[in-house]
Amino acid sequence: MANAIQPKTPLVSVVIPTRNSAGTIGDCVKSVRSQSHRPVEIIVVDNYSTDSTVEIAKRNGALVMLRAGGRSAQKNWGAKFAKGEYLYFVDSDLVFGPDVISRCLAAMEGVDGVLVRTLDVNRGSRAAQLIASRKRILSYDPLNVAVRFVRKDVFDRLGGFDPDIYIGMDTDFHRRFLLEGFRVRDSSATEWHSGSPLTVRGWLKRNLYYAPSLIKSTSKHPLYSLSRINP
Repeated sequence: MANAIQPKTPLVSVVIPTRNSAGTIGDCVKSVRSQSHRPVEIIVVDNYSTDSTVEIAKRNGALVMLRAGGRSAQKNWGAKFAKGEYLYFVDSDLVFGPDVISRCLAAMEGVDGVLVRTLDVNRGSRAAQLIASRKRILSYDPLNVAVRFVRKDVFDRLGGFDPDIYIGMDTDFHRRFLLEGFRVRDSSATEWHSGSPLTVRGWLKRNLYYAPSLIKSTSKHPLYSLSRINP
């Protein structure tokens, strides 16, 4: 009796934009490499870091590309060269357990993309922890999450991320994804974010930096973006 033909396991391309991320990129790439699903392609798109980000990413097995222009442009560049059937967009200060990709793939049946929840690591000053707690509550709000694990052909059809937006690009993409009639589902997978500011001053400084791009993103989808005022 002939051996049964085994179904092909899909390749997942994980795209990680970086800029001076030496403090976090090692753990991020290691957590991708630890995934129970195989095969996985790890693409780090670096915005000409001046620290050891590139060396650390390469040392941990990532394919590294250089691209300026902000995180949206970096993500689009990585997606352009990705070989996977599915794309998973990950920030360089995220870590996750070994079943995140397998959970995403399990949730993909019958849909075009899935949501991945992000929780903040509880650290820093008491006030900063309270802000992180607020973000943790909002992470369970369906208006406060966005599709980041998506079929590559769908991503290409939507034209990728808006290169003029460098914060809120996930929400903008998610809104366009829904407006085009693509289907989404919650994956029940969770990531952990370790890059939140440790002080209230740090939170204010970061939000002021992101404000122009956030205003642009919000103006494109004002009602939908209301819950994202404090990213």
